[in-house]
Amino acid sequence: MANINFVLFCLLIGEISPIFVKNGRYEDLYIVIQDNNEDNEVLLERIKEVFTAASKLLFTATRNHLYFGKIKVVVPKTWSLKTEYKRLIVPSQMKQYISVDKYGDGVPKVYGLTKCGRGGSYMYLNSLKFILTEGSTNWGNHDNVIVHEWGHLRYGLYDEYPVTKPYYPTFYQAAGKWNPVRCTNLIQGRVGMGAGCDPSTECNTEDASKILNERCKFCPDREQKVDASLMGFQWINVARNYFLNN
Repeated sequence: MANINFVLFCLLIGEISPIFVKNGRYEDLYIVIQDNNEDNEVLLERIKEVFTAASKLLFTATRNHLYFGKIKVVVPKTWSLKTEYKRLIVPSQMKQYISVDKYGDGVPKVYGLTKCGRGGSYMYLNSLKFILTEGSTNWGNHDNVIVHEWGHLRYGLYDEYPVTKPYYPTFYQAAGKWNPVRCTNLIQGRVGMGAGCDPSTECNTEDASKILNERCKFCPDREQKVDASLMGFQWINVARNYFLNN
């Protein structure tokens, strides 16, 4: 897998062409730095770092088939003009790109998803709360998060964990027990009450004849010695990541 070719642009007008694959390389992936970001050389370097790491993980997750080959970074026209910047003049609508925004809730996400198999419109990454954060973020390692969201953006893949109650059950019955919904039952963790999975007798999974409290939750261990799908709990570290658990 070769290094990513990063190209810097200082003006954006118009339509960004769909991403295409050439010899296993995703070509012409656009990262658009929004105007609310101040001129920041560190941000550019961090984008290169986290997407280089994400490309390596993507290569592993797709069983050595795909990686990011060429990324075009579009900086705000208000930034200082530099010799390495190129002019980008294209017609007016963007498709399947990555937006680096200073504002927003900070949660990495893909907008424009409609159904499985149909990719989204764009990926939102927060510059302050995600890109510029050193080490692991609130949502996991940068490479895990980016490749997880890439599955949404490019292929419309669904999350492999319960998202919203009551439409997605968090537990299911099997062999007389309550089992947490997860991409593989090899993923270990604890069951408890609330976001922190606090111990509670109302979350006893050993007896499926008793109803679990709706606030019972499964919290996977942060470190796992298993192979698992990146569309599952992307914030945990496993032995090996795959795009799909198969």
